[in-house]
Amino acid sequence: MFKILNQSGEEHPNAIPGLVCWYDASEPGTLSREDIFASKFYDKAPGGYIMYADGDECPKILQSRFKGKTILRFETPEQQLKGEVFRPFEPELILLGVANGKLVIDDWSLIHLDPMGVAIPNPDYSFEKRDIAEILVYELDDFNDLDLEWVKQYLLDKWELQE
Repeated sequence: MFKILNQSGEEHPNAIPGLVCWYDASEPGTLSREDIFASKFYDKAPGGYIMYADGDECPKILQSRFKGKTILRFETPEQQLKGEVFRPFEPELILLGVANGKLVIDDWSLIHLDPMGVAIPNPDYSFEKRDIAEILVYELDDFNDLDLEWVKQYLLDKWELQE
């Protein structure tokens, strides 16, 4: 399968068909800073959706133990990023990401979805400190098992995780 390469020559998840949104805290320019807090989280996918927070809702921006990459830390239930990411989408979706130092596949408890928008992390889930590193969401119509394996391996390699 043909893959798009980024400026560093690395394969790029935008090459996988059906990418809805891609939030990557490690990528320079994807976070708007208010001191040590993130007020906006920019989507790297073509849709360009923005997640946002104000005041005490803003998560902390931290350097992680994974090659020193930047992550977002949500320490209280009030800390959330909100947006309208999934509203126009009817097809079935799959979520892949890195949260709390682990690979997450199709665990929607990370994200709260309702008709008015989306919140990261899910305020309805029993809260504990959450570190969000990266989230990718794809439409399943065009996403196959090879794509799933490629994205899983991309996240495992990038964040130096064990499966």
